[in-house]
Amino acid sequence: MKYRPILRRIFLSACLLGLPWAASANPPNCAFEGHGGKPGFAPDRLPPFLNGISLDEAQKTKITELLKTQGEALRGKAETGHQARKKLMELAFSSDYSDDKAKTLVEADAPALMEVAIGHARLDHAIFELLTTDQRRQAQENLANFKERFGKP
Repeated sequence: MKYRPILRRIFLSACLLGLPWAASANPPNCAFEGHGGKPGFAPDRLPPFLNGISLDEAQKTKITELLKTQGEALRGKAETGHQARKKLMELAFSSDYSDDKAKTLVEADAPALMEVAIGHARLDHAIFELLTTDQRRQAQENLANFKERFGKP
């Protein structure tokens, strides 16, 4: 039972990671039903926390390269996470539901979901490190505005 709060945090973090992309006026391709495309980052689209920030060409090139390389590594893990959420949703809307079955599904996929969450954080940090002091301030303001609009995760 000591794992329950940890698993809950991992699952909620994985679900909430998609919110900034969903709120973006320029969302990346995703694997959710009806949207098509592959999960993960689209290297031709910048993360929404960079909206309104003027980047020079060198920064854009480096960020695109990060999105390609690290995004590719996350793609398979993100698909695993998507399949886990899909299985959990299918279970939730079936007559076969039980907390034990739901817990088993979440526990089985928790390592992949955790890797995706850490991978997203690592990628965001690598992008943040490429920004100037003023650009970092703007990115933090964008995140604060997002939290204000959609509530704190």
